[in-house]
Amino acid sequence: MPRRRLAGPAPVTRALSAGAIPGQEERIFFLANVRNPPALQEVVNVVRSIAEVQRFFPLNQAFAIAVRGTAAQAELSEWLIGRLDTAGAPLEGEYPASGFGVVRVFAVAETASAQAIQDTVNRIRTEAQAQRVFPATARHAIVFRGTAAQAGVAERLVGNLNGAAR
Repeated sequence: MPRRRLAGPAPVTRALSAGAIPGQEERIFFLANVRNPPALQEVVNVVRSIAEVQRFFPLNQAFAIAVRGTAAQAELSEWLIGRLDTAGAPLEGEYPASGFGVVRVFAVAETASAQAIQDTVNRIRTEAQAQRVFPATARHAIVFRGTAAQAGVAERLVGNLNGAAR
């Protein structure tokens, strides 16, 4: 049986560039620690939603993500992928740039169940009235975007989850 070649950056770059739009950037991110298609798709869904990038595609065989968006979207995407594509727990942090409100990555205790993580996401959406809150269950993280006040509510609820999971 002949070997199949993995999709590399050249075919993707050509595909993205075919309809290049002025003011848009194209980037390809090769993930080092997200090594299965469902986890890759979860990272794609979270980052695409938080950064509001429409052209954001997984390349499952290469464990890569192709993105086309504004410079701000591409930079936020890179920051989020860097926080989620880790060997261990995700890197918690707050995105330093304006224009997106507050963007936070919260690490969740590894003992927390997928259901507990989803319940916490639902509570954050309800109590903080924040729409952009997403679980990255395979990465043991919750990713949030909203106002500073909403971030405070999210931080409290994630803290409650982590305390209960220990």
